[in-house]
Amino acid sequence: MSFGIIFSQILVMFLMVIVGYIMGRRGTLSERISHDISVILLEVATPALIINSMIREFDLDLIKDAMLCFAIGMVYFLGMIAINLGLSRLLRVNRSHRGLWIVAASFTNPGFMGFPLALAIFGNDGLFMAAFINMAFNILIYTVGERMVIADVGSGREKPPLIRTLLSPINISTLIGLVIFFGQIPLAGALEHAPAWLVSGWTVVTTVIKNLGNLVTPLAMFLVGLAISRSSLRRTVTDRDAMTAVIVDMIAGPLLLIGVLKLLPFREGSMVVPVSVLIMLMSVASAVQMLADRYDGDSEFAGHAIFLSNVLCLISVPLLMMLV
Repeated sequence: MSFGIIFSQILVMFLMVIVGYIMGRRGTLSERISHDISVILLEVATPALIINSMIREFDLDLIKDAMLCFAIGMVYFLGMIAINLGLSRLLRVNRSHRGLWIVAASFTNPGFMGFPLALAIFGNDGLFMAAFINMAFNILIYTVGERMVIADVGSGREKPPLIRTLLSPINISTLIGLVIFFGQIPLAGALEHAPAWLVSGWTVVTTVIKNLGNLVTPLAMFLVGLAISRSSLRRTVTDRDAMTAVIVDMIAGPLLLIGVLKLLPFREGSMVVPVSVLIMLMSVASAVQMLADRYDGDSEFAGHAIFLSNVLCLISVPLLMMLV
């Protein structure tokens, strides 16, 4: 893939990150703003973006590719967890955050960064497929990943029910989108002979959904900038465990994935490989910070890993995507 195209898309997002960084460093924003933006992204904007990507003509090849992306996501995340169980001991990761290190080194950020980039580079087809990888991510990080973080601290705090995790707004929006996609309701062709009020109503609904979805990229990048602004640069760059987690998560794992996927046969024109690799090249999952905070884990380590991975993205993503 073209280095220039990918680099330019990431550069645009990186400049949005800079805006968030500057606002965060100025100290004029409230402490709760990161939490509030996260809520908007997770419960409103990203679900709208996913639904909008699925209001389209039915395409059997696309749904087959999306299911392949889901399978790749499940196998990749589970495989990375298994590999990193051994690596964490080989690299002598601090026991106080060994489980958190494994999660950070295994899971990327499909939503906040992956969705905007998939949409920018591959269009709605890419976003459609990325949503299926995100389903695999949600299933695993809040089950296997959560247990690993709890193992670090032996927290007795009650876990949220699994059903609540699986029925997150993003996963629900994916299911709604699939109903619209498979049911083909109501696309333009189906409204040709419909009453004018129904056509106008559907147009209003889809316009609202589209505009809400357009909030994802700027808000997500702004949030990353805020997170970076609150990190100590000196402590971050000297955090050995954070550095090794980022290298495994964003370089070693994706390189292994590229090598394996290149050996498998995919239909001509399929975007399964580039979309899957792009999502796995994203920064350390922001859920790592959330899990650390929820279960009294090493929140500082989580922040360092997320900071380093977001900086590395600007170079690592376009370079490694050239191998696809």
